[in-house]
Amino acid sequence: MKTDNPFNKKIELYKTLILNKPERLIDSAIFVTDTLELCLASAQAVFEEEATPKLALEIYDRMVERMIELEHEINIPTPSADCCQGCSEREQKLQDENQALRDQVALLEDELTTIKNQIPHGLSYV
Repeated sequence: MKTDNPFNKKIELYKTLILNKPERLIDSAIFVTDTLELCLASAQAVFEEEATPKLALEIYDRMVERMIELEHEINIPTPSADCCQGCSEREQKLQDENQALRDQVALLEDELTTIKNQIPHGLSYV
């Protein structure tokens, strides 16, 4: 990801202009974005030219699932109902976030298809 990009600009604007901002939201946004970038790099390493954002999201899902498993394993010595409930809530939240990301990718793929269809034949869009 380029250093000068819309995400970094929004985060910096958010940090400087919004009072009483939830730091966890900023940290979460940065974590998800960095993790998605890592997942895309992973997809490119494994699938090379066939890597797509969709594959990166699938890798992201698996990575998040593994993180939850590891977190739960760490908490196993002192299991409690609160721990399991907290894990379930975090897992649901991550699944919801993953679905939102999948929906965004689908919209972007639709937009890309629309743009490609508007390019006259014989011209390249790359």
